[in-house]
Amino acid sequence: MNRNASPGMAPRVSVVIPTFNRRADVLATLESVLALDHPQDALEVLLIDNSSTDGTDEAVAELSARTGRAIVYRRKEPQGPVPARNLGARIATGEWLLFLDSDVSIAPDWLRVALAYLAARPDIAAIAGKVLYASQPHLLNCYGGALSRIGLCWDEMEGAPADEARSPAEVLWMNSSAQMVRRDAFLAVGGLDETFFYGYEEPDFGWRLTLAGWKSAVIPEAGVLHRVDAAPGRANPTIVFHYCKNRLRMMLKNAGPMLLLQMLAGYLLYSAADLVTRPDRSAKLRALWWNLTHLGETVRLRRQSQALRKVPDSVVAALLAPRWFPPRPLAGARRRAIDRNAASAPPRTQEMRDDRVA
Repeated sequence: MNRNASPGMAPRVSVVIPTFNRRADVLATLESVLALDHPQDALEVLLIDNSSTDGTDEAVAELSARTGRAIVYRRKEPQGPVPARNLGARIATGEWLLFLDSDVSIAPDWLRVALAYLAARPDIAAIAGKVLYASQPHLLNCYGGALSRIGLCWDEMEGAPADEARSPAEVLWMNSSAQMVRRDAFLAVGGLDETFFYGYEEPDFGWRLTLAGWKSAVIPEAGVLHRVDAAPGRANPTIVFHYCKNRLRMMLKNAGPMLLLQMLAGYLLYSAADLVTRPDRSAKLRALWWNLTHLGETVRLRRQSQALRKVPDSVVAALLAPRWFPPRPLAGARRRAIDRNAASAPPRTQEMRDDRVA
């Protein structure tokens, strides 16, 4: 593909990358973005930095000067990846937003194969592909996302052999580690909910996108490498708090009356058992209290979400997972970034280090 082609010959894509203190990782991500098989003048690269202190800004400036490629660098307060992605979407100039995590390397042909698929499917507003473990590229980190009838979400096909993802599929949501969204659709449904901070912001967004009549899909030809540890570590209690509070708010915002009653019944049974049998009880109780004290705000957000509705809940229900629990449960654990400075792998019981938690 001619990198000097006119922007009119290819859709303009804005790549939005949030980062925080991942200098080495984000440079690898940017190198892969700059190697994309897409016209250079139809590609915008935006790095949204949550106030890194590791010299990310200087390193990015050096990369831009060395390659002669423009990289829009925007520094902001450390509020997490959700506001960073929303900021990138607001200042972007492309018709498509390609969200990438700062520990992801994208295949050179990713945009080409995704845009070719989208050209035949104008009803699709969001697309993703195979997310593979960089350390074990024969295994899937995810192929789209699943949402169960009790509100639990998980990465679809996590840990499965990469060649098992053979066919395109419509999904309710997908992981923001690598997904592309129509900018007009993203903004029309309100973008990502910044009250979520971390966890469930992607299922919540995908749900609203579906309510607005759009579709989301994953295709096997588009691939990225995710530099995370395939072995989970113990979840930080702060992340447990956000996961629990966001799961409930997501359902209260987006489900129609009958679906909401069905989901809440299962959610309450599961939450009671989870509270009794698993650790981090304080974080879970705080999450419930948060939802009770923020119910008025949730009702306001529900009105906004339901105002988007162009499809019945039967459309959403058809995209829900056929099971309540993930096939490969993490049992309260979370994935963590690979610590390249560690002399050896951390113990499996070690609390997860996450750059989104202070």
